[in-house]
Amino acid sequence: MKIKDANGRLARWVICLQTCEFQIVHRAGMVNEDALRRAFAVVEEFDHEDQDRSIKELDPWEDEYLLHYLRTAEYIPGSSKHQKVPIWEHRAISLPIGEIMNRVQIDLVFGLPLTKERYKGIAVVIESLKKYIYLAPLKSKTAKESARCFFKFVSIFGAAKQLLLDQGKEFLNEMMDHLLKLTGTERLTTSPYHPRTNGATELANQTIIYCLRKHGGVNTND
Repeated sequence: MKIKDANGRLARWVICLQTCEFQIVHRAGMVNEDALRRAFAVVEEFDHEDQDRSIKELDPWEDEYLLHYLRTAEYIPGSSKHQKVPIWEHRAISLPIGEIMNRVQIDLVFGLPLTKERYKGIAVVIESLKKYIYLAPLKSKTAKESARCFFKFVSIFGAAKQLLLDQGKEFLNEMMDHLLKLTGTERLTTSPYHPRTNGATELANQTIIYCLRKHGGVNTND
């Protein structure tokens, strides 16, 4: 047990094993089969057995998806590598976008340094098909200012069929409801604690913050 510069968990294991008397013996895989070789042995044995047995009688090692992967090193088309159900039957699938302005996504970025004009946040609006990003500075995270930002976006680019947003109070209020009713826009709300539903804006938020950090320089309030 000669290990140079052992530290952390490795060092604790060395100290623990020093209290034991043992000898390390190498066991060749060709003679002593491990779990991986047994898996291939099951495949070869299953190929010669009756293929008409019911699913209830199959051993876990004789699963159709597992056997196909062990033979070809590829997953069965239309199946997920973590699930046994085809992808097209799963409910958590992306919704299709047929045309421009079919869906628009919005999110707010706050916690930024206060500027001379008293701005401290950014509204991020993304057109889902072309991934066009529209940014607007914000002074507060209120329903009135959020609705004014979205109205300005609509006045420039037109109304969208759907608006994807989170469950913040700045979006779920009577003022925003009235504005969406006037523009004929359907509201789509993300699930709680699932920001990846609105993942395009979340990724854009990270990129925007990174760019501001790089270009802000010494004077972050400018």
